[in-house]
Amino acid sequence: MRRQKTRLILTTIMLGLHLISRGQLDTIKSTYNNLDTLIFYNVGLAAGPGKDCNNFDLTKKTIKYYVDCKEVSQTEYLKFKKGKDNIAICTPCVSKTLNKDGTLESIGVMYTDCRVGFWVEYYSSKKVKVVGYYKENDTGNWDNIWTRGYCSKKNGTWTYYDEDGKITRQEIYKDGTIINK
Repeated sequence: MRRQKTRLILTTIMLGLHLISRGQLDTIKSTYNNLDTLIFYNVGLAAGPGKDCNNFDLTKKTIKYYVDCKEVSQTEYLKFKKGKDNIAICTPCVSKTLNKDGTLESIGVMYTDCRVGFWVEYYSSKKVKVVGYYKENDTGNWDNIWTRGYCSKKNGTWTYYDEDGKITRQEIYKDGTIINK
């Protein structure tokens, strides 16, 4: 009986990982099903007068826009800035973080800049790199989550994969403290 239960749990986990790696999180039953999914970009932004993204000259009148220190159009800059602005309306949300090229880097539950729930990171090859959980706020009260100990604290099993999909290590956390490697 115990062996069947273990096999069922492992099958469920592997199915979940398969769905996550295929971008099909909406098929997984979760307390987060009703959350908005917001896009974030993992890029550096700068805008201002001057010759490059690190040297602004306030005497200049022409504004230049930069993404990762590469000059871009205002339209492109605003696309990436909207992703940064999404942090303020993520209360909570499912966050999809993309790189400059639009490749998925991570997906998980956040409250502004605080991770609270499932978390998956990807290699640039789009294969799963890490699957884990941060402490979930199951109280429904989002006030002062940082001081109440919910912000970005690893909780539960974290599984790390190589680019071939093989497990390289697992860690178990309780309220942000590793309890087993």
